[in-house]
Amino acid sequence: MSTIYIGRHTCKDHLFDVLECEISSTYWDAIGVLLEEVFLLNYPELYDGIARDEFSLFEYYTFTELSSNDFNLVIKLIRAYMPMLKEVVWGEKVWITDVQLVKSRAQQVWFELLEPLVTKDDRYDDTLSIPRQ
Repeated sequence: MSTIYIGRHTCKDHLFDVLECEISSTYWDAIGVLLEEVFLLNYPELYDGIARDEFSLFEYYTFTELSSNDFNLVIKLIRAYMPMLKEVVWGEKVWITDVQLVKSRAQQVWFELLEPLVTKDDRYDDTLSIPRQ
């Protein structure tokens, strides 16, 4: 299993919940391709902040080190990219045999697992609108 760390949600009296989810390698690959597509070329500093190489034995992405502004920018960029998940938008990836399936998995991971967590994070800007699937 691989892990995606979102951040934290402060409860009462300085207690907080860690916002994270574990995903299978199939979904890990799909979200990895999505993050590369959205951030690697145009926002490499954001990509580096999320896809850290420090613990290469463990597969994880982390949003925890992002500032509030960067955290909300990441959410805006991913949400803006979701409707554009068309095969022509994704660069050619010879190792992907079924592009539509990978896109579907990336959307599923974002909408079902990550979106509910990012909206609970203390850094989340409540003025951002939650997109419809």
